[in-house]
Amino acid sequence: MDFKFEIWRLQASGDARGLIDKLRSPDIEVRLRAATALRTLGATVAIPTLQAALASEGDPTMRLVLISALDVLFDDTSDTPNTSENLNQMVELIALLNSDDAAEAIRAARALGDIRERLAVEALIVVFNNKKLGPRVRLAVAEALIKLESAPTEVTLLAALRHEKWTIRRSAAAVIGQAQLDWAVDPLIQALKDEHEAVRRTARAALERIDTAEAKEAVQAYDHPTPSILSGGIPATPTPDSPMKLSELPAVTEEDTQPTAPITLPDDVC
Repeated sequence: MDFKFEIWRLQASGDARGLIDKLRSPDIEVRLRAATALRTLGATVAIPTLQAALASEGDPTMRLVLISALDVLFDDTSDTPNTSENLNQMVELIALLNSDDAAEAIRAARALGDIRERLAVEALIVVFNNKKLGPRVRLAVAEALIKLESAPTEVTLLAALRHEKWTIRRSAAAVIGQAQLDWAVDPLIQALKDEHEAVRRTARAALERIDTAEAKEAVQAYDHPTPSILSGGIPATPTPDSPMKLSELPAVTEEDTQPTAPITLPDDVC
């Protein structure tokens, strides 16, 4: 069947779901016409899929069409001018998530988290699941998802790593290490300063297991700290805890999966 006729047929019948399916076509002409048709229909139901497409689309022409469609559809969902401005700003930020400039993508992710607009969740999840992106970009996206209270299971580990209960922090570090989540290296490095030795030792073992260049450097610095000058001018070299073997990473216990805050750890990881 002629794809132009097919897109026209779907638009004429108001079949937004059919057009949404066409957004996943490998043929860019099909995707272009489907996005345009959805914009014309005012199909706000397509917003999540259009966001996801924008977060992963590489063709500049297609990106412009997606941005245009989202601008129109977000305006249709807006009740006030101020909300409309925020939503249009969100479209621009979603487009930047796909930037080749990591710093720009990180800024966009943080801004989306600060806006706290849950409509951005779909695009953020697409970006977070893109393993080709750098760890710091994915970490920034994870932070945004936590602010939006829409974090997938893997991202809840980041929140758990900052939980007030030390056993939850320890178990989160263990799961991160077991799953070798390289995007969580920076938070694990912060966990090396935790007040509880068990958390520090688990974080160190997790970093050793993740084994990226940054993780190795952090473990080396932790095992062999350099002298620092205290406020009184007296040199001090902190002594690290005895290293934990990788095989000693603690399993997640039933108690650990019962935090006081609404955060849960995966039951199937041990």
